[in-house]
Amino acid sequence: MGGDSDWRGVVEMLRRVATPKGRAFVGAYSIEGLRLHERALRAGVPLMRVVIDAQWLKRPSSRQQSLLTDLKSADCKVTVVPDDVMAGLVNGRSL
Repeated sequence: MGGDSDWRGVVEMLRRVATPKGRAFVGAYSIEGLRLHERALRAGVPLMRVVIDAQWLKRPSSRQQSLLTDLKSADCKVTVVPDDVMAGLVNGRSL
């Protein structure tokens, strides 16, 4: 899990892929929530990067811990962002 400049670049990419033009330019899209990530892994979809907030890491549920293990097995990079940054990315929704 990377440093400050690493998460800033990832957040910028997430903001880009929030629009159709950005998705076409980057060649990627974003998904949100545990269930979609679990389904993507089961379907064999390659996940480039997963973004979680610092709070998520402090006390992960067994389901969250299982997902982290599965992401590691799939060689998916996990980037931790500050809680307030994540809240801005998901518009305050609880995922």
